[in-house]
Amino acid sequence: MKVIRGRAEGRWLPSRHRFALFRLYAFVRLLTAKPEPQPGLLLIVDRDQASFEKNVMSAWALGMVTCYVAVAWFSALSLPLALLVALPVAAIVIEVPMWGFGLLLGLFGSYRNVKLQSVWCMTLLLLLASWFAMSARWIRFVAWQFLALLALNALCAVVLFFLRAPIARLESTFGGDASAV
Repeated sequence: MKVIRGRAEGRWLPSRHRFALFRLYAFVRLLTAKPEPQPGLLLIVDRDQASFEKNVMSAWALGMVTCYVAVAWFSALSLPLALLVALPVAAIVIEVPMWGFGLLLGLFGSYRNVKLQSVWCMTLLLLLASWFAMSARWIRFVAWQFLALLALNALCAVVLFFLRAPIARLESTFGGDASAV
């Protein structure tokens, strides 16, 4: 595992983010960042270290699934009440496929396969968004925003593909100690 020592601006390294949209933002932010020496600071360079990214994506997924549950199961209620009732149900609904798929992976000896689990979850969200995007109700706007952000993330991935050499050069200036952890 690579560790950056004493450089607070290292938090903007693109390799510390999972989604292309956040990686592209981090790259642009790193280009404009001023050196911030901070003795004693250790930053791990890992795709899952950006807590802001994780929290935003988790809240967004929970909000989206809450809207889907409100429309699918609680549409007889007024919208604010349906969303309020759907929130705890959505929190459970999100977990069930992840636990089920994790148990299925466990049957094949791969309990902690984050890539497969991520693909599974995104596929389910894509299928749900595709289904609700065809609706004539308000939920189609929730579904289309997911599809639009998915397309925007794919576009950012293409941009990052062409920027991979400049990103690698910029990240190499941070060095990093692979034996620090």
